Amino acid sequence: MKKVILALLLSVTIVLGMCIPASAAENAASIIFDLNFIGSAAECEASISAVGYEINATLELWSGSTFIASWSESGVDDVYIYGLAPVSKGNPYTLKVTGTIGDETISVQPIHRTFL
Repeated sequence: MKKVILALLLSVTIVLGMCIPASAAENAASIIFDLNFIGSAAECEASISAVGYEINATLELWSGSTFIASWSESGVDDVYIYGLAPVSKGNPYTLKVTGTIGDETISVQPIHRTFL
């Protein structure tokens, strides 16, 4: 009886161990983006990786409720977006990432910075 229970527990452990990494890999995505100021320009960039997925992404730069500029890219597995836009000292700016990875909407907190 002990051998049967031990074999059953071992089988369940192996099956669960195989399932967890597979589902985690399906949802793996990396989104890195940043807002910097160079001279009198905002430098906006994003790197998005999701192996095996179509990526459609847009970077949007805002100053308060005023739209400044946007840059878009599409691809499979990896997308890199880069853009420069003129900015004025003393104003707050927000960089947003929007779009989709596969069928999922990109949902990340925007970056808020003031150009000093």
